[in-house]
Amino acid sequence: YMLAALVVIGSIYVAFRSFGSNMKDSIISVGRNPLAKASIQSMVVLNTVLILLVSVEGLFVGLLILFVQL
Repeated sequence: YMLAALVVIGSIYVAFRSFGSNMKDSIISVGRNPLAKASIQSMVVLNTVLILLVSVEGLFVGLLILFVQL
């Protein structure tokens, strides 16, 4: 149970640590360069999708650890 919990929490932490920091900088960048708003918003959407994918994969691996017997 502890290993599964560590995998899930670790994957969510890595996802937000890697891709979440870019979102704060993106909001600042839109204020500095409004002409690049579309490309900056597309990067925010991409980062959000990557956060969701990494988190869901970590949850899936955690569930595999719990329910698949070796």
